[in-house]
Amino acid sequence: MASSTTPKLTRGVYAYDHTDSTGTGPMEAMYTIGSGYAIPASHSAGLRFHGAAKLISAMRYRDQISALAVGQREALTAGRTFALTELVVPAPESGHALAAAARVATGREPGHSARRGLLVCISGHGLLDLAAYDKLLAGLPEDRTADSDALRAATRRRCAAAHPMGNA
Repeated sequence: MASSTTPKLTRGVYAYDHTDSTGTGPMEAMYTIGSGYAIPASHSAGLRFHGAAKLISAMRYRDQISALAVGQREALTAGRTFALTELVVPAPESGHALAAAARVATGREPGHSARRGLLVCISGHGLLDLAAYDKLLAGLPEDRTADSDALRAATRRRCAAAHPMGNA
């Protein structure tokens, strides 16, 4: 699962990239949208990072897992539904996972199957994000998808010296 504003697992490249936006941190193998990519504001602060975790990236590269991108409105709506049914307010990051799981469970995501079940980890609570849920109810949050040209430029700029991973 990925945020549509930072679609590192769905539209990023698997390469060595810096672990920070200043370019001073170490380079690691990851799916990345480029450490120089200007990430637009969204309510899923925990997902507002240019790279995916090394283990998740390696599994995605080897086709052991798949990924879906979810917009913030869909994520907040899934989080609100979860809160109304389970009485737990999830963080927006968990709302992205809930929205992706709902798509797969209801057969709305071609190429993904819930035949063997779905597991969703709800990490964190949404108590610091209640304003985001208020904005959802007021119809305010906008979904911003990542600009394709900006993604290409960011991965060329910072990942140009990086070498895509082999099959090691």
